[in-house]
Amino acid sequence: MRSPNDPSGAFSYLDSLQNRGIRPGLFRIKKILARLGNPERRFQAVHVVGTNGKGSVCAMTESIVRAAGKKTGFYSSPDLFSPTERIKINGKDISRASMARRIWALRKTAERAGLALTHFEFLTALAIDFFAEQKVEVGVIEAGLGGRLDATNVFDDAVVVLTPMGLDHEDWLGKGLASIAAEKVAVIKTNARVIGAKQSLEARLLVRGRCRSQRARASFFGRDFWVERVFSDASGTRFDWIGKNRSILRLHVGLHGLHQAENAALAVMAAQAVLGEDVPLAQKTVRQGLSRARWPLRFSILSKKPLVIADVAHNPHGARALARALGDVVPNRRFVGVFGCSNDKDFPNMLKPLFLRLAAIVFLESPFHGTPALELEHWVAREGVRLPSFAAPDPKTALDWALQIRRDDEGVLIFGSHYFFGRMGIAKRYPKTFK
Repeated sequence: MRSPNDPSGAFSYLDSLQNRGIRPGLFRIKKILARLGNPERRFQAVHVVGTNGKGSVCAMTESIVRAAGKKTGFYSSPDLFSPTERIKINGKDISRASMARRIWALRKTAERAGLALTHFEFLTALAIDFFAEQKVEVGVIEAGLGGRLDATNVFDDAVVVLTPMGLDHEDWLGKGLASIAAEKVAVIKTNARVIGAKQSLEARLLVRGRCRSQRARASFFGRDFWVERVFSDASGTRFDWIGKNRSILRLHVGLHGLHQAENAALAVMAAQAVLGEDVPLAQKTVRQGLSRARWPLRFSILSKKPLVIADVAHNPHGARALARALGDVVPNRRFVGVFGCSNDKDFPNMLKPLFLRLAAIVFLESPFHGTPALELEHWVAREGVRLPSFAAPDPKTALDWALQIRRDDEGVLIFGSHYFFGRMGIAKRYPKTFK
């Protein structure tokens, strides 16, 4: 084992854990947390579970709780450019040096316990232990895959937030929405406080059945709180938040698309629940928290001239939300698309909602078991869609080609799996977006 002062070796070791793949189950994560003194019991948690919108809800919840004066931790996945992005204290990423030291220490603890942690389990344990050591008061935790057997499902009394559920990761969670939703609602424990998004009928029945069986106290979007007068443009989204006993008018969040108003509504309820519901959140706290919330590559406008928009829409539900956001913010603009996805994704139903907005599309090879670019290009041809398509050899080339072939009145739309964005070099090309 190398020195704890060797960051590059630590991150190489962390990367190597991806070779262990995905192994759902709670045995290993509970064992390592017990070895660490059960740090998950030393702060309040908001556990955000669902298919789409988890990261946005987490970012807004954390920002509101921080605006209320609490010390916060925020754990998210996957990262875009660096694993340090996944672990934040009061909105700031863990430093590379600090994370490296913790990687070495946790590796030693895991090896002594005979535990071969997966990449995600390792990062989850590291984040939870770091939050406890830093004495955070509220940790906002984004679930990884599913819920019931996800490594984040280790909190006994978390506020549970359920974002919209759809078809994704069917190889792991089961075929069909009922199987997927059943895995996710299993995080609801006895007497839990639950904040629920608007769901399809099938998912809604499962959510409410689980809440009844666990005697959970639940608040649902559309029944107990909602949004009105929603408007989204290039500056973000404006809306009124309406609860049963109070309203907060003319709120603004710098995230684009009408769906972000619903995500923000969940965040307001989640923040109120974790901070205590005896005293209503101050309007100033909510306004400040939402206005300061940032979550990159969720309909991010990277450039205005030429117009370049990036969104990690990585499943059909996300693609439909992206199509609606384009209609809200830039209704008359066409784009050259840049797209790549992993090979377990339903790419036909990710592409179809956006065809009408595309003048051409460049497919790329996505790392980590990506769908081959040529396969994507051939699928377009078989569909009979009159859409010029190209297969690029790598992410940087794909973006270069899109910028070159677009017409003066067209923009560039980058969408798909998280994993290719870092390899596209957009942080260097558009640095203002990622400050």
